[in-house]
Amino acid sequence: MKKIILITVFVVAFILFAVIWIRFGGSKVKYNNQKKVTELVTKKYEEADFYDLRSKAENMEISFEHFSSQFEVQCLRKTYQGYYAVFLLMSGEQAFVFMNNNMEINRVLVTDHFLKKDAFSFIEKGKTTQFQITNVDHNTSIGLPVSSFTIIAHIVQEGVLVIRYNRLDAETFQVLEDPVVESVTFYKNSDFPLKDDPVTSSSVPFILEIDKID
Repeated sequence: MKKIILITVFVVAFILFAVIWIRFGGSKVKYNNQKKVTELVTKKYEEADFYDLRSKAENMEISFEHFSSQFEVQCLRKTYQGYYAVFLLMSGEQAFVFMNNNMEINRVLVTDHFLKKDAFSFIEKGKTTQFQITNVDHNTSIGLPVSSFTIIAHIVQEGVLVIRYNRLDAETFQVLEDPVVESVTFYKNSDFPLKDDPVTSSSVPFILEIDKID
């Protein structure tokens, strides 16, 4: 009887070990934060594949196992937020697939380049509108989850530019269709994770400088 119990315990322990290995070890690509994506990635994908993945990631959690069964992860980065994988596309763009520390997909970003901070030097507080800015940078901007006002973060080569917009006209107090810039805050890459702005620190996907510089 004891022998049967010991065998059962051994089998259960082996199965648990196998599951943990597959979940956290065997299927996970080792991350590399030093080499450029072009040194690590040899395969290219269609742009449409990642737009479809982005749509799914916005509505449901996608496991790394399911994701890696469709895409070969050749470039995996590690950050304070978790992980992200970088893919090269046939269009010349790059796809960034972000994961939390449990390796669950939670965001997908597709872009052909990251702007420099100087590209936003035209901004004038109280004059420049949201449309004018997003028209310059529409694919690396992230809306932050704040309901009382509009805040959009732009991922640039040197860091992150956080722009706060006023939704009300200063004279009539009517709601503006195209909000005007109220303030601009810049955070360097080396500032992250942010202690004084946890919303930006957790909501804006952090990308290593090596993946943002041309």
